[in-house]
Amino acid sequence: MKTHPFRTLVAFPSLTLLLALPAQAQPGSAGGAIHFFNGRGGNVRVLGYGNVAPTNEITIEFWQRTGLIQQQSSLSLYPNVDSNRINIHLPFADGKVYWDFGNSGGAGRLSYTLPVTALASWQHFAFVASQSGNYMAIYRNGVQEAVKPGMTPFAPYNSDLVLGAFLDGPFYFAGDLDEVRIWNVARSQGAIQSTMHQTLVGNEAGLVAYWRFDEGSGGTTADATGKGNTGNIYSGAAWTLSTAPISTPVVVPSGANPMTNECLLAGFISDPGAVATASPLNLGVGYNDSEVAKADGSAVVWGDNTYGQTNVPAGTTNVFALASGGGHLLALRVDGTVLAWGYNGNGQTNVPSYAVGVVAISAGRGHSLALRADGSVIGWGDNTAGQLNIPAGLNDAVAIAAGNDFSLALKSDGRVVGWGANNNIFTAPVTNPPPTVNNVVAIAAGGEDFALALRADGTVVAWGYNTDGQTNVPPGAINVVGISAGLLHSLALKTDGTVVAWGDNLFGQLNAPPSLTNVVGIGAGSGHCVGLKANGTIVSWGSSQYGLQNIPPNLNTFAASAQNVLGASPPGTGFFTYGFTNLFGTRGSATRTVVVEDTTPPTVTLAGPNLLSLTVGTPFTDPGASAYDVCAGDITGTIAVLGAVNPNRAGSYNLTYAAVDPSGNFGFTNRVVWVTPTQPQPIGCSISLNSEANPGGCDTLAYFQYGLTSSYGALTPSQDLGSGSSPVPFSATLTNLLPGTTYHYRVVTSNCNGISYGPDMAFTTSPYLVPGDLNGDGIVDQNELNIVLTNYWPYSPWLLMTNTFGLSTTNILFSLTNANNFDLSVQVTTNFLHWDYLGVAHQRYQFFDPFATNAPARYYRLRWP
Repeated sequence: MKTHPFRTLVAFPSLTLLLALPAQAQPGSAGGAIHFFNGRGGNVRVLGYGNVAPTNEITIEFWQRTGLIQQQSSLSLYPNVDSNRINIHLPFADGKVYWDFGNSGGAGRLSYTLPVTALASWQHFAFVASQSGNYMAIYRNGVQEAVKPGMTPFAPYNSDLVLGAFLDGPFYFAGDLDEVRIWNVARSQGAIQSTMHQTLVGNEAGLVAYWRFDEGSGGTTADATGKGNTGNIYSGAAWTLSTAPISTPVVVPSGANPMTNECLLAGFISDPGAVATASPLNLGVGYNDSEVAKADGSAVVWGDNTYGQTNVPAGTTNVFALASGGGHLLALRVDGTVLAWGYNGNGQTNVPSYAVGVVAISAGRGHSLALRADGSVIGWGDNTAGQLNIPAGLNDAVAIAAGNDFSLALKSDGRVVGWGANNNIFTAPVTNPPPTVNNVVAIAAGGEDFALALRADGTVVAWGYNTDGQTNVPPGAINVVGISAGLLHSLALKTDGTVVAWGDNLFGQLNAPPSLTNVVGIGAGSGHCVGLKANGTIVSWGSSQYGLQNIPPNLNTFAASAQNVLGASPPGTGFFTYGFTNLFGTRGSATRTVVVEDTTPPTVTLAGPNLLSLTVGTPFTDPGASAYDVCAGDITGTIAVLGAVNPNRAGSYNLTYAAVDPSGNFGFTNRVVWVTPTQPQPIGCSISLNSEANPGGCDTLAYFQYGLTSSYGALTPSQDLGSGSSPVPFSATLTNLLPGTTYHYRVVTSNCNGISYGPDMAFTTSPYLVPGDLNGDGIVDQNELNIVLTNYWPYSPWLLMTNTFGLSTTNILFSLTNANNFDLSVQVTTNFLHWDYLGVAHQRYQFFDPFATNAPARYYRLRWP
């Protein structure tokens, strides 16, 4: 689908004239139009359409741009029958619009005088005839301008529909046509307004013929309704890029579409937003600045800011055209009022109160011009050269242009008048156009006293100051549809979207970049140039002073937020709708599909601690759990408890609390319950710990942690309990414990569910039953003797044997004397192989300890008293 600019009136910036209005185009796609060059006899013919044309209810709509009042026809039937015709003269040589349907000599004709400011700019027309309502009407830009009671029906006959000519004359149309639509209903003003700024699908009710002219090449144009009314293009009609204000902003959701969002019971879905693309409405160029009227009616200026030119005042809204002078700017609003800012040394920003009903603006070095809807011109600011001395009787102007110190106006008869400074009076005075300046459809005023005029035949005429060849129009400047004049250089835009440049090239302003194609708008400044492409992007070249080449971002894009909110629950499908409305009320929209999914499992929370313990024989009461789902809320009632606790059997038990939300998501948590045996009874300095654990289907390891505090510090070897689903007993023996000491211990299990810790428990070892009897079995064996000697040897290297039987028995009594003269009597059962006799004077024996820390060199010396 093509899109176009939102512009119905032309604004002419100083130093430039943009006849080729900025196009509102979908990125990568330019809309087309048909251009009819004056005097070349071009037309578009739909063969045999008179046989199927509407007969009693009809609306014909199209966009048209023409700069001439002459004998011409926009649409007609061939051959013509005056008493049974369909014909539109827009305008005719007398300046009137004629709408003929049926008998033009009877009640089948409606005419009125066209306002002169409807020339030289794109205008939308709708021609209506209704037998049921018994009236005929003409609408311009969506507003009824002529109506009368009565009509005559049309009787079909074998004839061709001709666009751009009245072949029985013959006389031909000069200008552009786009978006020609024929309906078999009498459309209302509201219906016309609702679609005039946008393209149609082609299947709208009542639409019976529709030519978009988007082909861009070839000899035919298709009927978008699919009814086969193909138009044949004849010589003299040329394809061109359309700049008609036909636009639907293109809105594209940002991010994924469709997008998914997790369900939330209380909340809304975050909108990623969308981006709307809509081309600038107007491109302006000043001496050393560039400006754009954006599609939303805001203004952006960049470049020289010496006088605050780029500081767009707050409240500058609803702007559709901009013009820049030597240091000041003008903005034209849709209500016909003018805003101004920047340098005001000559009052050029003091907009007069009578500047109302304005349809075009232009700014010179120190003065400002405005064209009003009645064809009159007003000016304010500097008048030292008479640039504000508007000629008397100038009431039929259709375009204006302001130069340094002079002014120009294009009249409805295609002639140009000028006033103000004439610093080049001896060659070609800029204020006195030469005779070749006729049949003009657009004008441009150069900074240094020269001017350009575009004629209806697509040729360019230039005159005035010519120091740099700025008035030497090159041969390639043909089929031109737009012109612009800089300080000392000139630009021309051709129907194929290319640009021709001549004159001063000090800053490379004639060196158009390779990317300059599909151009629909141009502007020339002091030493720089800008072009607007059909996709809405700006290209700039030439001088880079003042940041002229730093084109601001987002000149054709806008953030579009969703027009609705979406709750994040329940699961299902919803839609975000985005919209952007341009300055002229045309709205683009897009939809994002949002799929609300519930993939988050519910959260199950235990009541009470995760680890519970009770002594064997104590009844177990389950504290339970609660469940919450982010999508469904409280679902505690769905909890199922897996597992059981036997309070009469010591061990660990796993309880699983599981909940399922309405979407089938499963959530769970576990609780460990330890059923602990009665406290173990230690014997001496050893203890046996016993417990059991249920692996619960996972490979499980179990062990004990123990130590003098609840930080433990030691652990027993782990034991593999397998992966069954029944309790498995396990035990461990702790040895070499300190006598009379309290120890802490707990059970630890590890499996696929993680590590589980039993409750902290404690036991106290018994004191010595026999000195040196560390395990409390009543006998100090060889290992215990080693422990005793290890602890006491540093203080006393001798053990005194007190057993009167010496080594004749396996039970030997000793007295250990340490530095504190402490006596320890021990009974030893030992291996005689480890004793060596040392002497007779005192019965001394040496005990070899092969397991001592310094083995085998460590010996314990013992003697008989």
